[in-house]
Amino acid sequence: TETLVLTIITGGNNTTTESACDSFTWSVNAITYTQSGTYTSVTGCSTETLVLTITPSTNTTTTESACDSFTWSENGTTYTQSGTYTSVVGCATETLVLTITPSTSNTTTETACASYTWAENGVTYTQSGTYTSVDGCATEVLDLTVIIPGTACNDGNNGTINDTWTSDCQCVGTPTDCTENLTIEFKTDLNADEITWEIRVQGTGVLAASGGGLPNNAIATNDACLPIGCYYLQVLDAGGDGINGGGYILRTSGNPGQRIIDNKNNFSSGSVSAIANNEGFCLPIGVDRLIYTSCDKLDWISGEFIVANDNPLVNAEWIVGGSNAVQDATSGYVFWFFDPNGGYSYRRFRSHATSDGYPAAGPTRACHTKINVWSSANHIPANTLMNVRVRSRVNGVNTEWGQACRFKIDPVAAACPLTKLMDIPGNQFFSCGVTKQWGGSNRVNARPVAGATQYQFRFRNAELAAPVVRTSTTWNVNLNWTPALPNGIYDVDVRAFKNGQWCVSGPVWGDNCKVTIVGSPASGSGMAPAPTSIASDAVMTMFPNPNRGELITLDITNIDQAAQTVLVEIYDLTGKRQSSITVPVQDGRMTKVLELGDMASGVYLVSATAGDRRFVERMIVQR
Repeated sequence: TETLVLTIITGGNNTTTESACDSFTWSVNAITYTQSGTYTSVTGCSTETLVLTITPSTNTTTTESACDSFTWSENGTTYTQSGTYTSVVGCATETLVLTITPSTSNTTTETACASYTWAENGVTYTQSGTYTSVDGCATEVLDLTVIIPGTACNDGNNGTINDTWTSDCQCVGTPTDCTENLTIEFKTDLNADEITWEIRVQGTGVLAASGGGLPNNAIATNDACLPIGCYYLQVLDAGGDGINGGGYILRTSGNPGQRIIDNKNNFSSGSVSAIANNEGFCLPIGVDRLIYTSCDKLDWISGEFIVANDNPLVNAEWIVGGSNAVQDATSGYVFWFFDPNGGYSYRRFRSHATSDGYPAAGPTRACHTKINVWSSANHIPANTLMNVRVRSRVNGVNTEWGQACRFKIDPVAAACPLTKLMDIPGNQFFSCGVTKQWGGSNRVNARPVAGATQYQFRFRNAELAAPVVRTSTTWNVNLNWTPALPNGIYDVDVRAFKNGQWCVSGPVWGDNCKVTIVGSPASGSGMAPAPTSIASDAVMTMFPNPNRGELITLDITNIDQAAQTVLVEIYDLTGKRQSSITVPVQDGRMTKVLELGDMASGVYLVSATAGDRRFVERMIVQR
């Protein structure tokens, strides 16, 4: 008997495709292959086929150095730190050994005579310029000025001409006989390139000085130096339309400069601004001038007296001897009224021999002259800005004209004249730019206005929601109302009530003054507090304030007897100290005229320290 136990298995074929680096172990038969090929394994009725690709492994290392950062092209990654980085693609391994160095840059400024050899690169330069040398990640920049002997320069001395650099690079000019330094200050418009000026010799017209090259829409100055003599000034506008909103002032240089012609904000049309008939000025100018309250007054009416400071030499010519005495007709004062833009020019002599309507008799009577009481053909026109200069005459001999003041006849403005806080230097009621203690009988005072029956004082600053206005029947107001003003710095202006009304047109309020309030019981609400070291019985005044950046007078009273000196310091608003001076104290008081040295326009802090007390006031320079 034969028995068959039979198992029939269906055969199978399977193919696998693989790729590997260096070698591959096939799980079907556990064999490791190191070469590409096609391999077969038969188990029973099943056939397995392996299609194998073997790729040899590679390793590459790249070393790089870079400044600040490096982008690796292998993977597009940007690195900012030194290190070793790896990128694997297939069987290829890339390694980056990277050094990152931060960049540095240094600028050196040099001035050299004729040539300069730069140690950074050994190159010799003979021209001014900006040069660069790069070493690795370090960049050196040279800002070089090369002075070329024989070329023009400016030695800063107005008394020389043809200034030239010498072979050893000294700026040297040829001396002239000029001794009188002048400054012309311009306020320009947007066409400043059209503005030039000329100073010519009177009588010959020979050009003595000229200039231009002013910046647009700015306050700018040109300087000139002239010999002693007589000249006339012409300011020229090539566009023929004047200086829109601008003008000029001619004055002597120095601190303080004295005005010769003041045409500020007044050259608004035409191509030439000059005094009529080539009238001008002589150098040096004289010492005669108007009194403070007659100078720069712009609301005159005909019939008012304009007043000059008395000159002792003229006073001495007043003949004493009663009503029958014959007064000197050859001594007195000449008042010159002129339009800086040309046209009106008139000189009025006021002698001891005539009263000119001034009731008081005496050696100073001739200081007063009544406006427009002379021939109607020569009356000063209204509403035109004039300048006034004065000179004395002694026994028929004239002195030189003194400094100029602005002048205008304006009946409308005179009907409601402008006033302001008292700003006359030396006046006992001086109130402009001062520090005031709050309370009691402390007050601020205005310039009185003839015929005014009331005054309003307006206090403003950024911390107040609205201005505080106080009305007074006198030209002063006590600082003691309720609610009190907080400590701080205030803009204070004043107006007067006259002829039954406040001013309702024009500027209305007069010029602004700064007043600092201290010792107030009110909360400051963020305002500057009163310096805690200021004693209630000590007072510091500073005038004029605002000022032209040339001179300012500082006065401190009731200083503690233990303090022998006062340290005065001026700071700008960045805290940088501009000047410092120690001033002695005499009998508990310090008075000092400070020379500001042509300080630029802006706001400054004036600090005065006396012993353990410190006084601080804000000073405004308006050039």
